[in-house]
Amino acid sequence: MGSITCIHGLRLYSLLWTVMVHSYLQLYAVGENRYRRTITERSFIYQIVGNATFSVDTFFFISGMLVVVLFFRSAKKISNCSSEHIISKTEYIAKTSYQILISILYRYLRLTPAYLFVIVFNEIALKWTYEKSVFTPGIMDHITCNKYWWRNILYINNWYPFNEMCMIWSWYLANDMQLYVVAIILLVLSMRFMKTSVFLLALITLCSWITSIYFSILHNYSYKVAEPFGSFDILYDKPWQRITPYIMGMLTGYIIYFKKTPPKVSGIVNLLLWITSVSIIFGLIFGVWDGQLSVPATAVYVSLGHTDNCFLRKCCPIIYTSIFYIFVARSTGDQTFETCF
Repeated sequence: MGSITCIHGLRLYSLLWTVMVHSYLQLYAVGENRYRRTITERSFIYQIVGNATFSVDTFFFISGMLVVVLFFRSAKKISNCSSEHIISKTEYIAKTSYQILISILYRYLRLTPAYLFVIVFNEIALKWTYEKSVFTPGIMDHITCNKYWWRNILYINNWYPFNEMCMIWSWYLANDMQLYVVAIILLVLSMRFMKTSVFLLALITLCSWITSIYFSILHNYSYKVAEPFGSFDILYDKPWQRITPYIMGMLTGYIIYFKKTPPKVSGIVNLLLWITSVSIIFGLIFGVWDGQLSVPATAVYVSLGHTDNCFLRKCCPIIYTSIFYIFVARSTGDQTFETCF
C-alpha cells in the first residue's frame, strides 16, 4: 500500500483557511477602526472567518487516520517476522504494556526536543520584543513560558486557563499527544480484542458528545460568529471537543488499510458524493446566518458539529472519492488522477 496522496489537498486547503483567518483576526486586533469590524462581523460572508474553527478538525482527522494506517503496517511486519504461538494472559499484558509504552515514548522523544527549543526561543524573542520593539504583541509568552513551560513538555497545557498558556497555539500539540495515547491503547488492544476496542471507541464518542453538551449548558454558552474563541477554556482546546474528528480519522484509516479494492462507483454516484459533501460544508460554515445560536442549539452544534464535519460534511466523502480516483489511476496506469488532488 503506497502513500495516501489525497490528504495533501485536505491539509493544504485547511492550512490556507487557518492562515487567512488568523491573519484577519490579527489585523483587526491592532486596527483602530472598531466600527468597521462590527459591521463586517454582521455580514454573511464573515462566517468564513467566524466558523473557521472547523478547519482544525481536518488535522485531527488526518492524524487519526495516519496513526491507524501506520500502526497496522508495522503490526503486519512484526507478525510476519515472528512465529505464531499462543501466549498466556500474563505474557499478553506484559507485551501489550511494553508496546504501548514504547510507542508513546518514541513519539514523546521525537517531538519534545524541538518543541522545547521553540519554547525557549519564543520566550527570549518575546522578551526582546517587549523591551526593544515599538510593536507590542498581544501575548505574554515571555511570562507564561517562564512559569509554565513544564506543562507544555508534559502535553497537559490545554487543561489550564487561556491566560496561563505558554504559546497559545500549542493547545493543538497537547490534544494531539493525548489523543495519540488513547488511540495507541485502543489499537494495541484491538489486535486481540477487536470488539472491545470498537465498543470503547463508540463509548468515547458518546461521552464526548455528552461532555460537550454538559459544559456548554453549564456555562450557558451561546455560540457567536463574532467570537469564534468564546469557548476556548471550556470546549475549544479540550480533548472531549476534538476527539471525535480524530476517531472519524481512525475509522477512515481502518477502512483504507483493510479495504484493498474500493467498491465500484459510477460517475453519477461520484458526482453526488461531491455535491453532498460541498453542500453540507456550505451549510456548516454558513448555517449561523443570524450570527448567534441559542444555548440549546449551541449545545447540539458544538457536540455534533465536529463529528459531522469530518464524517459527513467534509473529510470522508472527499477521502472516499480520492481513493477511488487513485485506484482507477493505478489500474489504468494513468498518473494524472493520482496527483491531481
